[in-house]
Amino acid sequence: MKIDNVEMNILKSFLEVIIPSNGDMPSAKDIDLNLDNILKENQKYIKPTKEIISFMEREPASRVMGGVLSLNEIQKIDILKMAEHLFSDQFGIFIELIYLGYYSNPEVHKKINWTLDQDGRDFNLTPFDDSILEKISKRDPFWRKA
Repeated sequence: MKIDNVEMNILKSFLEVIIPSNGDMPSAKDIDLNLDNILKENQKYIKPTKEIISFMEREPASRVMGGVLSLNEIQKIDILKMAEHLFSDQFGIFIELIYLGYYSNPEVHKKINWTLDQDGRDFNLTPFDDSILEKISKRDPFWRKA
């Protein structure tokens, strides 16, 4: 089983809605997510992604508006919300695929200052600053009041 070119075009038409540009960061549509290679290496993404794409194609707004590729942003958001509600497990895996592709892109690495050594073994992330949790850790647990 594989994602064909038509399905990939449908998926790509939703990328900017899933991860939009915010000025500093590119949208998922603006960069190469290398999805073909990710799908070849990780078969777990194929079936859920095909199911979500199939839903996108069959959703009534897609058929009425002249096809899924002609939908506007609001319609795409509505379809994504419905897909998340109706196919939550598959949708989670579908979104994981998009984020995996996005945060695997070297351009995104550069924007977030994330560097790898040449062997890919050492992630050079800034150590977590637990002082940011100081204020919240002083709050009483809200569930005890229920």
